[in-house]
Amino acid sequence: MSYFMSRMLARQDGVEDLTLITNNNETAVGSQLHTRLMRNKIYTNIGEVLIAVNPYKRLNIYGDTHIKKYQAASLSDTSPHIYALAERAYRRMRDNRQMQAVIISGESGAGKTESAKLILHYVSSVSGSSQVATQMKKIILECNPLLESFGNAKTVRNNNSSRFGKYLELYFNDKAEPVGGQTSNFLLEKTRVTFQGRGERNFHIFYQLFTADSQTLQHFYLTQPEDFNYTSQSGTMYVDGMDDARTFNEVQQAMSTINMDENEKWQIFQTLAAILHIGNIQFEGSNTPPNLVEGSEYYVQVAAYLLGVDTEALYKSITHKKITMGGRRGSVVEVPQNRDQATQIRDALAKELFSRTFDHIISRVNQAMYPKNYVRGQSIGILDIYGFEIFKKNSFEQFCINYVNERLQQIFIELTIKGEQREYHQEQLPWRDVPFFDNKVVVELIEGSNPPGIMRVLDDTCKSLHAMDSRSADDGFLDKVQGTKIGSHPHLVVQGRGMFTIKHYAGDVRYTVDGFCFKNMDNLYESLEACMSVSQLGIVAHLWQPQERKGRSPTTSGTKIRTSCAQLVSQLMQCAPHYIRCIKPNEEKAPMYMEEKRVLHQVKYLGIVQNIKVKKAGYSFRAYYETFWNMFYMLHPKYDQLAGTPQQIVQQMCSYLSKKYPSDVPSSEWAFGVSKVFVSQPQTIFFLEELREQALDPQGYAEKVKAYEQADREAEKIEAKMKKPKKKGKGCVVC
Repeated sequence: MSYFMSRMLARQDGVEDLTLITNNNETAVGSQLHTRLMRNKIYTNIGEVLIAVNPYKRLNIYGDTHIKKYQAASLSDTSPHIYALAERAYRRMRDNRQMQAVIISGESGAGKTESAKLILHYVSSVSGSSQVATQMKKIILECNPLLESFGNAKTVRNNNSSRFGKYLELYFNDKAEPVGGQTSNFLLEKTRVTFQGRGERNFHIFYQLFTADSQTLQHFYLTQPEDFNYTSQSGTMYVDGMDDARTFNEVQQAMSTINMDENEKWQIFQTLAAILHIGNIQFEGSNTPPNLVEGSEYYVQVAAYLLGVDTEALYKSITHKKITMGGRRGSVVEVPQNRDQATQIRDALAKELFSRTFDHIISRVNQAMYPKNYVRGQSIGILDIYGFEIFKKNSFEQFCINYVNERLQQIFIELTIKGEQREYHQEQLPWRDVPFFDNKVVVELIEGSNPPGIMRVLDDTCKSLHAMDSRSADDGFLDKVQGTKIGSHPHLVVQGRGMFTIKHYAGDVRYTVDGFCFKNMDNLYESLEACMSVSQLGIVAHLWQPQERKGRSPTTSGTKIRTSCAQLVSQLMQCAPHYIRCIKPNEEKAPMYMEEKRVLHQVKYLGIVQNIKVKKAGYSFRAYYETFWNMFYMLHPKYDQLAGTPQQIVQQMCSYLSKKYPSDVPSSEWAFGVSKVFVSQPQTIFFLEELREQALDPQGYAEKVKAYEQADREAEKIEAKMKKPKKKGKGCVVC
């Protein structure tokens, strides 16, 4: 057996690869993850899939020393770690000239954003130091706080939750040095601008803005977060351990790094301030248009001043809705709105101002990152998107988020479980397929065209939205869903009373249709467009430049999400995937504590057991015959005398190894396909890699064993000094 494998098994701190466990069930997996977590082992492998459990505390397993360790090692020499996965992606991109993608999944609070940052930091650290590479690394790393400030927020589950999807592509030259990159964003949670649940916050940037100097605050007519509806309605303005002032300085530095001048920065912050003042505009009365609540006229004036528009024009654009009568050449009628309608238009303006500002930030980052004359080639993509969401009340936002997660789960199934089994058939190996749940049926339920899925039924309902109020439209949508073929779909239950349930791969989710149709329309009222387009503030005028619309109908949110999701899937399918499945161990964010029921649920819906079964029943390693020979030819004493086809030569070598090491490399370990050789157990390939290293560099191998033993002794000393876990609260264990 491999030396490193034997040491790992002897330590009894949980297996490093779940393909080594005896029982293939959720309970056994949960037990292994719990055992490893209690020993500060938060990473576990399933072949090349990495499981990451959020420890909710700082661990001394990152930084330059650990980066150097993983940079120099082969995969079999090291324990499971996010650095090992990052190194594998980087090496394959460099050596195979192939695009790579790291796909990070898990629910909110599982550690996806931190995992993405660790991948980014590792790749930046090991990928060259030319002047261009150094500048690109500076931009990539410094833009993190900028994008997090505008796109992340505190939720009840996570103090720094990503509220948008981000796919960051890093571009490399022929020397594997970073020369640029590009960020794609989608699914920004715009509703957070105007509404936050109890114990949550708006996007971080709004609170950071209040830490500016007094002169800046005075210019923007800002006081403190408690005085503004959009930053105080949840009752939570501050987060323990979060330094808004320090991060605001980092945001401004990042803006300078992407070549924003002081005027552009100032105008962006002025726009954010205007959004806060818009949120304080309140209406009352039953007349149309409604009256302003006492004191609200002040906020109309300030918001108009900051946005560079006329005060009366702003007020009228919020309280009146323009409708074009009689087609393109018809007359425009201004229809006064009631209190609720005016409030809805006010919030629509605030959300659109922030959304367009966020898109502008992304665009400026990409301008600074995208290399001149770049021909698309070597790249590493990192996907960080908020995970599957199930709340007490689930609306259109959760519907869209969960749809995208269904598509990502579909890719995982296609490239791991289905893809692996398909390869065995193509290589003509004896194989009986392992059953698994294929969530394609759920994806079709949501986005299908024949029969029309839920999204297409929603789009059809929205075509007549102008002729009905919001509640009538939502009720009509639900009636259409129930009346079509999908109404009897086995993964859909229409309860009536404005609700329907989808049986997702991650569990059943009940959606409330209130607001579905208006949120799906996603087109700003013509009155607001007209007002903003003549702004005297440069950034606002730029954000409201007239845009050409192709086709007769405005694009709905559902269509945009389907399109962007299809583009993302297309990009990912062109890459060699690397998966990180993040696990949230408990709801209390308690360090080193695992709730069994919560973890087992995640293990089930992430398809971890099915992944293990396929890996165990199949082969842990495979390589083309020529590749395998180049890796291990030195293990045969007469390698230069072997003759025949690549397959015949490899078979001769494998036969020799099985005779020489019958207990470590039995003949049953090998399978020979049409173009590849397959190895059954990971222990076998680990053993072969160690033999190779001993043959090529015996002194280096001896030094590595010595260093490993020293590091192991140090780790045992540290663990011995750790205090025993103490129970606190409802069984939470805090170290």
